[in-house]
Amino acid sequence: MRMNKTCTIAAILALSAIMLAPAMALNISDSEISAHGTSVYDDTLVHGTRAGEIGWQYDSFTQNLDVNVTPESITTLDQITVTITSVFSDVWIKQASLYGVVYPDDGFQFPISFPFFKVDTDSSTFRYIIEPFSQFSAYDIEFYIVAYDYFNTPMDSRSSNLYFEYSAIGSGWKHDTFDENIELTYWPLKANATEEVEITLRSRDNITIKGANLWVIYETPEGDVEEGGWNFSKANVNSTEMRQTIPGYGAGTNITFWVIAWDDYNVQVTSKFYNYSVMGIVEYTDFPFEYSDDLGNKDVWIPDDVITLSMAGICALGIPLIIYLYAVGIRRKKRAEDMIMKRAAVIPTEEVVPGEEDSLEAIEGADSQTSDSSGGARSQSSAEMSETFTAVASPGGEDSE
Repeated sequence: MRMNKTCTIAAILALSAIMLAPAMALNISDSEISAHGTSVYDDTLVHGTRAGEIGWQYDSFTQNLDVNVTPESITTLDQITVTITSVFSDVWIKQASLYGVVYPDDGFQFPISFPFFKVDTDSSTFRYIIEPFSQFSAYDIEFYIVAYDYFNTPMDSRSSNLYFEYSAIGSGWKHDTFDENIELTYWPLKANATEEVEITLRSRDNITIKGANLWVIYETPEGDVEEGGWNFSKANVNSTEMRQTIPGYGAGTNITFWVIAWDDYNVQVTSKFYNYSVMGIVEYTDFPFEYSDDLGNKDVWIPDDVITLSMAGICALGIPLIIYLYAVGIRRKKRAEDMIMKRAAVIPTEEVVPGEEDSLEAIEGADSQTSDSSGGARSQSSAEMSETFTAVASPGGEDSE
């Protein structure tokens, strides 16, 4: 009888030891259990379940999973990266899928569904990249996520009212004209002989410039006209900036160029015509210039301080000098007129004396000969006319004697 009681007590103790062994092995305190609350996670820890063989701990999506979606806004050329991560490292994601609908601006809506993929070997993180639907000029997309735990229990993001919506902005031109879509600059504005001119294109709305051509017509001083062109080369990864160079030409060459660019949908826009002439050595100046307004309008230019001061000095000295020379010229002209008037007042009025008509006829004959002759003969006739005129009209003639 005693033997039976002893065996019964031993059996009870052994059974108690077996039941308490997992808890002792895990060394879980009451404070730790209370910290986790009464979730399934505590029960699995008490019973020593292996990592990954644990189901969702809560009923809502956001309490079990973290979601990261990038970027915040997209164009029709941008990818959407969706990453989900388990809140509890021991709760692994067995699988997950993405479900949604695409609403094209120029087509019919259609459903989408994609499976997530494990990130490296970490079973608690899954990711999927939604490729852009670039065949559409613009579209809207909305989607949600369904994830499954070890026991294939689904966890729908809609349980936490978690939807994802995007409006993919069209990647084509936003405006009708070239200047509204693309900023064109070139430098230098005046090129010297054999100097290259660099053309730069920049997208104003960060829209991809799929391609662009530079067309050039140049006319030499001899009148020869030739036409050609080059493709622009990409200046950054997103193709929102492009560059090309016009080679240098000889002095006096007249250059006309324009640009044709197109977007991802092959819609072309054409720039206005630009023109410049290659300067010679005499025309060249290395004075710096600056824009005339804050917006950088290259159609209007003003000189900088160096040129402004030089021009001010020239004006300060030149204007008074011009006024002085003008006044001197007027004084000289008036002085000459006064001298002529005085000489005319000194010469008396001619009186015809009887018997001297022949002398006057001789004087007129001398005048006629003077107008017809030239050189030395003209000078001699003038002298003879002067002597005859003195003999006839001077107050010191024979009458005075």
